[in-house]
Amino acid sequence: LKVLFTGLLLYAITGVCGGISQTLLVLVISRGLLGVAVSMTMTSSMTLAGDYLHGFERQRFFGIFASAMSFGGIIYFVIGGISADYDWRAPFFIYLFSLVPLVIALFTLHEPLQKEEVHYGEKGTQKLNVPILALLYLTALLNMSMYYIVPMQLPFVLQELGNSSALYTGLFSAFCSIGVVIVSFQYSRIRTFLNPSQIFAAGFFLMGVGFILFSTFLKLYVMGLSLFITGCGLGLIMPNNGAWLMSIAPGHLRGRITGGLTSSINLGQFLSPILVFITQKHYGNIAVYRVFGLFALGVCAFYVVISMSKYMKSSHQFQN
Repeated sequence: LKVLFTGLLLYAITGVCGGISQTLLVLVISRGLLGVAVSMTMTSSMTLAGDYLHGFERQRFFGIFASAMSFGGIIYFVIGGISADYDWRAPFFIYLFSLVPLVIALFTLHEPLQKEEVHYGEKGTQKLNVPILALLYLTALLNMSMYYIVPMQLPFVLQELGNSSALYTGLFSAFCSIGVVIVSFQYSRIRTFLNPSQIFAAGFFLMGVGFILFSTFLKLYVMGLSLFITGCGLGLIMPNNGAWLMSIAPGHLRGRITGGLTSSINLGQFLSPILVFITQKHYGNIAVYRVFGLFALGVCAFYVVISMSKYMKSSHQFQN
């Protein structure tokens, strides 16, 4: 909880610094410290969820968790897009809203009791499945690398089509987040019909189809629909990654393993602009979505194949 409280406070302070900084150096430093705050809040919140909840309740939580994150993205993209048309500094002040959950958390959350771990037999008794752990880390990295193409590359595509307003960028990004909110909120129900590998396959399939549609039919209404489809795919991948990870994490290693997931997610965010720059340089702004769409379909095919393996079937049976 101390990590969570510190992270939320640091998030507000460093976020606002971007709006009041007078030099590029201060802006860069504040962004770096904001990353520290993000890692603290993400790692601590997911670890606490793994400590508090188990089984179906945990699956349901991670669906709501991903939905809440994306709903926050909708609010930020819309308000940020509107405010950025007036002043580029204005969106940075939205970070102050992190003080609201900080106050709520101070009065509602408690440190997990040691007996909760003993009751579920998770303290040192569960063997870590290293191959699955590595696969989940890699999946998180790839997912975030592709996810951040949407807000990062969208302004340049819209500018080519004659719609350079920041409001358009915010609204179209919100279409993607709406898809995440709707699907991730239903994750626990979907999980009763599909195993984790099949959910990943479905998620990357939807993401790939959405990206390819976006880059093929350059009409605004089709672009909005394609980003919604992409968001639906993300709504399957994001909660599935966290829920599967928590199911294989021994209680005494949960914080460290969750930290690894947070690192994978942020490494994916870091690599995303590099990969986009290389692709854009060779193929152009719009083709970036087509290239990564085809890659997403390749990841989908990979999960379809491994979901049929005996090793993966036994892993899913253990999780259930």
